Amino acid sequence: MPNSPGNIVPAAGTWTRESANAMMRHYMKQTNVDASKLSVVHVAGTKGKGSTCAFTESILRAHGAKTGLFTSPHLIFPNERFRINGIPVSDRLFVDTFWAIWDALVASEERDLGTSYPRIPNYFTALTLMALRMFVLEQVDVAILEVGLGGRLDATNVIEKPVVCGIAALDYDHTRILGGTLAKIAREKAGIIKAGVPVFTIAQVPEAAEVLVACAAAEQSPLTVVPSLDTCYYNLSPDVLATALSMHGAFRRQLVHLLHHPSIGQYQQVNASLAVALASTWLAAKAGTPMPPLPDAITPTVLKGLQGTTWTGRAQRVVDPQCGAIFHLDGAHTPLSVACCVTWFESSVADDLSPPTTLIFNCHHERDIVALLQPLVATRFDRVVFCATGTGRPSICR
Repeated sequence: MPNSPGNIVPAAGTWTRESANAMMRHYMKQTNVDASKLSVVHVAGTKGKGSTCAFTESILRAHGAKTGLFTSPHLIFPNERFRINGIPVSDRLFVDTFWAIWDALVASEERDLGTSYPRIPNYFTALTLMALRMFVLEQVDVAILEVGLGGRLDATNVIEKPVVCGIAALDYDHTRILGGTLAKIAREKAGIIKAGVPVFTIAQVPEAAEVLVACAAAEQSPLTVVPSLDTCYYNLSPDVLATALSMHGAFRRQLVHLLHHPSIGQYQQVNASLAVALASTWLAAKAGTPMPPLPDAITPTVLKGLQGTTWTGRAQRVVDPQCGAIFHLDGAHTPLSVACCVTWFESSVADDLSPPTTLIFNCHHERDIVALLQPLVATRFDRVVFCATGTGRPSICR
């Protein structure tokens, strides 16, 4: 399928958002997927978009909404990409949905459709079709969709009128497809901004921020930059913050614990803050009321959602039950995210007097391995293990 959205090809720039969405609508028609009634929260970004989606889903579920969550990639099983009320879908629902989509596509092959589109879509497009079908059939109240790659040409961008959009941290990644500058990358990510739909982002470097502002203005979409969770109240300490908000008792202790908890590292506080804005906007839209100021949005129910968020493989600490070995796991794969990972790791082991540690490292694609390893050089590793994966994709060991 040369030169089509979702493929890793330099010629993706020959496509427009309109032509990419037209192709996705074609596949939706062939597979009888009607997503027009889905209430969607759409999130793009280079790093943190998966965590932001997970926080958003957990907050909305804490408010009683039936949630659908579509993320990528999966860690172990493909079911993990599709979650209903926070739980990966069953094998039965996964298999039934796959065959429903596949059979419809095969049936369409047998008809003369007179189109130039490939008869079978690419992998991510097929997964997106599955997600939309599942969420419609399960009648979710809200579908949180994470962009697969970029945004402008992504299969998830077929949603014409999401309730709210979010753009997480922007960094250099997939530069062969998205472009070699932050401005070009930002323009691809900003492709999810739709006319009149509110969009939230975090503080970005000026080169990227200028593009987001221009794209939002072109779509007449209100753009809001949210601060980190620990600074959105005029940079007060967690304890002073709790006092300022008249938080007492258990709620106050919970918030202080949340902002100090290792799983909510500094970079995750930014993702959590973005999620609070997205979830609060969706809740306000559902209730027909304006979104409250961010400080007022931190309610006990929102706090419950943040605390209940789990996102395996990201800033995760695992203890081997047999030997007691401690593993710190993170999927960082850009220079910025690796630097954040190092900060989290050093904080996590600051009081650990155990022997030196081992770094296990793997890298796919044409990423700058030296740039990724540089932040790790000064850490407390006494040896490094470079490993390959069991797939045919290029890695550091191949």
